[in-house]
Amino acid sequence: MVNRNERTLMLGGKIKRFRDEKNISLDELANNANVDKNTISRIEKGLGSPSLDTIVNISHALKVSPEELLGYGELREKKD
Repeated sequence: MVNRNERTLMLGGKIKRFRDEKNISLDELANNANVDKNTISRIEKGLGSPSLDTIVNISHALKVSPEELLGYGELREKKD
């Protein structure tokens, strides 16, 4: 089972990876997601656990599903 700290680090890494892949700056993501830039930076570094609303806003701004952002497919694959 994945613990909370590992999930937080995985989420932050996924946000950063999607942002880099899509060439979206931290400022642009913050603006499009209506989330403070410092909040996103902390999440990317694994220093904060975002609310569900924040996860949904970020996923929409990155044009990925919340499930993809959270890595549910990957977690299921590891479990099986």
